[in-house]
Amino acid sequence: MSDRGRHYRNKARWGRKVEVRFTVVDGVQSHEPVKAHTGNISVGGAFIVTPDPLPRGTSLRVSLTMPHDKSQLDIDSEVRWLADSDDEPEIGMGVRFLNLSPEQAQLLNAWFASLTATVDHDDLG
Repeated sequence: MSDRGRHYRNKARWGRKVEVRFTVVDGVQSHEPVKAHTGNISVGGAFIVTPDPLPRGTSLRVSLTMPHDKSQLDIDSEVRWLADSDDEPEIGMGVRFLNLSPEQAQLLNAWFASLTATVDHDDLG
């Protein structure tokens, strides 16, 4: 059952494919990281494309390597919405980033700034 129409996005997201690994965090047992990629990403969260989205409310640790400087970010996250039906363009889950440190937010913002600096606005018209 898809609840994409009820997602919780409140920040613009960049439609960038970035490799990520996510690990379920439940405090009881150690889980293996799952390799996936983003469909979009912002300082507030990301859409993670995966054939097996996790239930809403699942706590995750999302790990990604920033493309512009290869720094590693490990971000506490929570599944907020799902795209899990055949009528969705991509199957996956929307995650909200939790408790970003100022350094993590700065790294993400530096990457997003580098994306806007590469757009040639004269070629858009």
